[in-house]
Amino acid sequence: KDTVPVTVTGYTPDQIGFFIIPNGDSNSFLEDNTPVSFSFVNGQWQVFSGTTPIVGSGAHVYFDDAGLNKDSQQHVVDNGLTGNQNWEDKPIPSGDKDFNDVNINVEWKVTEGTGKLLTVDETALADGDDATTASATVALAGSFAITAGADGLGSVGYELGLVAQDADSGLVDTGSNNAVLLRTNAAGDIEGYVADGVVFTLTVNTATGEVTLTQLRAVVHGNPADSDESTSPATINDGLIVLTATVTDGDGDTASDSIDLGTLIAFEDDGPTAVADNTITTNEDTPIVINVLANDNLGADNATVTNHTQATNGTVVLNDDGTFTYTPSANYSGADSFSYTLTDGDGDTSTALVSIGVTPVADAPTLLMSVGAATTIVGDNLVINGSFEDVSGKNANGGKVTDQPIADGGLVSRISIPGWTTVSGPAMEPHDQNHAGVGTTDGVHYMDLGGTPGNTSIEQKFSSLVAGQTYQLSFDFRDKAAMQESGQAGQDSGVMNVVWNGAVIATVQGNNTDSWDTLTINVEATGNDSLVYAEVGDSDDNWGIALDNVQLHGVAYSYELSVLGGLTDVDGSESLSGVTISNLPDGATITSDANADGTYEPGTLTITSDHQLSATEVNNITGEITSTDGASTATTVETAKVVFEGLDATGETANLLIEGDGSANKIIGGAGDDIIFGGAGNDMLTGGAGSDTFVWNQADLGTAGTAALDTVTDFDVNHDVLNLSDLLSDASHTIEGISTGTDNHLQLNINDTSGNTVQQIDLQGVSAGTDVNATLNSLIASGAIKDGI
Repeated sequence: KDTVPVTVTGYTPDQIGFFIIPNGDSNSFLEDNTPVSFSFVNGQWQVFSGTTPIVGSGAHVYFDDAGLNKDSQQHVVDNGLTGNQNWEDKPIPSGDKDFNDVNINVEWKVTEGTGKLLTVDETALADGDDATTASATVALAGSFAITAGADGLGSVGYELGLVAQDADSGLVDTGSNNAVLLRTNAAGDIEGYVADGVVFTLTVNTATGEVTLTQLRAVVHGNPADSDESTSPATINDGLIVLTATVTDGDGDTASDSIDLGTLIAFEDDGPTAVADNTITTNEDTPIVINVLANDNLGADNATVTNHTQATNGTVVLNDDGTFTYTPSANYSGADSFSYTLTDGDGDTSTALVSIGVTPVADAPTLLMSVGAATTIVGDNLVINGSFEDVSGKNANGGKVTDQPIADGGLVSRISIPGWTTVSGPAMEPHDQNHAGVGTTDGVHYMDLGGTPGNTSIEQKFSSLVAGQTYQLSFDFRDKAAMQESGQAGQDSGVMNVVWNGAVIATVQGNNTDSWDTLTINVEATGNDSLVYAEVGDSDDNWGIALDNVQLHGVAYSYELSVLGGLTDVDGSESLSGVTISNLPDGATITSDANADGTYEPGTLTITSDHQLSATEVNNITGEITSTDGASTATTVETAKVVFEGLDATGETANLLIEGDGSANKIIGGAGDDIIFGGAGNDMLTGGAGSDTFVWNQADLGTAGTAALDTVTDFDVNHDVLNLSDLLSDASHTIEGISTGTDNHLQLNINDTSGNTVQQIDLQGVSAGTDVNATLNSLIASGAIKDGI
């Protein structure tokens, strides 16, 4: 009399069997939920609890399958009494055959979340191939309890049917978003269809009762939170599709019954699966197109990318074809990431992360070298007794003279004195400073070569000068005749030649000058050198030229070599080498301290040269500097510029560095390859001929309220360069191009992080083109505009 329902889940009807134990309650140890097993003992099946046999009356057990019973008879029918399994517990035919001893009602249904008997999974449709289908088959003959009756079983047949043609199935086709209707086709199969095709079919094996569900197109599912919908699949409305079994007995009598087939059908979703992309790499400053869909499962409902985040250190753009373009931030290297979301036709979503490794690439460092004006370095005086203060030596008669001073206003005659020897003419005549009021420029003596009568030549030899080196010779002279005779006719101071190593290098005329003059001459040494002063007056009574303070110095020239080198790196990942300097002129050396590897740190270095450097020599001095970022390196090579003192270099041919000041300047370059800094103020810049570079630094910028305006009058996009690296490389400013003027020329605006324009650069003669952004990008790509990125 037990009426408590029992639920069994996870099985199809053909997988469940039923049995009874006649008078089984006589086994006192039996209770609810006692597990049992079956063994074939002595020609019949017997039930055991553990190892204990369970004994029945007349037979130990009867099954719903007659072939297993001891009497081989059917002991269960559906006779219209209570339940749909009515059992006879006595042997047949000897029993009472009332089939009312045990009555069971068996109902098959799908419990929510457990899956249905005919369940198809749209995963099989996800490849988008129309030839691919999802299918499921189930044997439903066991859903019917069939009793043949007295005439025996003839046959059993199965067929599908619809309650109404073109009924709404309750499903919606994903592709068309139309309701799926039901119809019976010519073969007797059930089709779910929309206007442009069949969504699913149902067929039955009429002999065995096996039903097959075949899905051809995806249907809409209502639970986006369950992308597979294995627990909440799409289903067909109840009461629309039936499976009918028809039984025919031995003499042709028939009986039929049906079950609601729609309650057994389910369509599981195939939501998208976005799979993480972990192996994406690109080089610094290099955009990359990423096909995130390549490793994703888009599901059967045509999932697409519907959302994405931005990367922390770059920008992400979703392209029309579902790919992404990732552009790392300027000069950034390291890890970055963004996420994206797939959404299919019925709202299922899946999100994945894209991880990107930005490989460091060293950015070319900046290098600017310039050489300023020379500073002359004068060495010790190498002339012995150049002011003729020591007059000991030999007199005109060849006698040795020591410690004999010159009388006040007087003179002495000598063949030789320390350092000097008479080489021709009368003896030399050192004079006291008060003689004729001539005076001196150094000490109290001067030399007069105008002997009476005739002309005198004196010589000093040098044996320790460095061959090939330039020395500076200087001396003071005065017209003695002009002092003594007030320039009267016939009183001539004569002419004095200066002779170096046998060659006249200067001729000094008296010219009635009554003051001391100085003459400076550069001479080149041979290592065995001679200096001669020779009087060549044109009368025997000339007074001679006064000579004093003769000096010979080793001369060198010092130059400041400004070396400005730096990184355009913004993330701190790069390192900078020292500067290698080459192509120094012969005779020039860098006297500043070098690094251990022979390079120099950027800054102000000193070049010392034994001669004045020409502009060509300066422009040939070469610097090389390298930045390193991981395994990547980048090297910049530049040559030195000549610092131009002034703003108008018209006519100059050297490669110059020209710098403006804080005011509004008009700067004009020369014919060389110049670098021009306008500086603060609104400047007018003209590069001139050559390949010129115009440079702006952050210190030159205006303010948000008052932008600086500089004009370049002759920018050549094929040869000149606008160097804006200091403004743009650290992302502190951005650049935009605008079209301006009646001639539609290009103007560059430099904007701060708030979008305020702080610098305008007017490029006269440079067309903005029909697309000013394209023009600007082209100039950056070609290197005509350097952004340092």
